[in-house]
Amino acid sequence: MRRPVIYYIRHGETDWNAGHRLQGQADTPLNAAGERQAQRCGKILRKLLKLHERDPADLDYVSSPLSRARVTMELIRTALGLDPAGYRIDPRLIEMSFGEWDGLDFAALQTQQAEALALRQQDPWHFVPPGGESYEQL
Repeated sequence: MRRPVIYYIRHGETDWNAGHRLQGQADTPLNAAGERQAQRCGKILRKLLKLHERDPADLDYVSSPLSRARVTMELIRTALGLDPAGYRIDPRLIEMSFGEWDGLDFAALQTQQAEALALRQQDPWHFVPPGGESYEQL
């Protein structure tokens, strides 16, 4: 019996990623670079699956409900020769919430929330941003 294998792929780049902004659960779209990254990921995954003699159609595909994750999934499935829409959405895969920090970059946090940012750096596992959640809660 084969051991289960999980192929985990993070979404492609967004303008907020490029701008070093905290995205959290904000539904920011992929940018052109992110679309290219997703397409490349699909090609790499296709080669990897072929190497391991796995049929892409036999796998279960699951995405976060955020559009950047769904578009990444659809571009990957297209590169695998699969129906782009043939996957499940699971809300448990949504990114952590940064609450009031969503959309802020680290420079703004240093200026506006330096004390809280220092607490986060001391204990990132338990720190909860205002209105958000900690890594532990996630």
